Amino acid sequence: GIGDFIAGLHHDFLCTGEVFGGLNNDDQEEFAAELVATVMLAVFAVRFKTEADAQKPQNAVSIAACINKALLNFVYTIGNHDNWQLQDGANPLGTFRSKLTAILVEQIQKMLVDARLPAVDVSDIVRSKMTLVPQHRPQYRFSSGLVMGLHHPYMGRAKTSSLRAQEELK
Repeated sequence: GIGDFIAGLHHDFLCTGEVFGGLNNDDQEEFAAELVATVMLAVFAVRFKTEADAQKPQNAVSIAACINKALLNFVYTIGNHDNWQLQDGANPLGTFRSKLTAILVEQIQKMLVDARLPAVDVSDIVRSKMTLVPQHRPQYRFSSGLVMGLHHPYMGRAKTSSLRAQEELK
């Protein structure tokens, strides 16, 4: 995720109707978390079934290993719209992270119950799969050693849809 999970409320976005449904910053972060969780859980369900079918986990340790392998890593950074909250004394994407964690934990545990598997505390696994990449060092190193850069373009009022991609690709 390359930032701008929310539109924010600066520039009178709420008054001009540019914020979906008149959502405040927390509401926007919660909605963004629900969208990200939907994708992560859809992928998780397929990958977990494949992994569980192959491994036939019998106890909490082996189930946790399957969950860890099946759950995607979500790597993200803060964009300028997210960062505007600092001026109001709020931590950017704090609500997003909390809500995303809660949804993933709840839904993964529900999947375990539905599959009649032993209960596993998935909180630590879920938290370990979310990485906020700091803006001052926008790099993430995969376990393979490959390094990915996360660069939010910070280009307000751009007039063409390809301008941001062109700027990042140079």
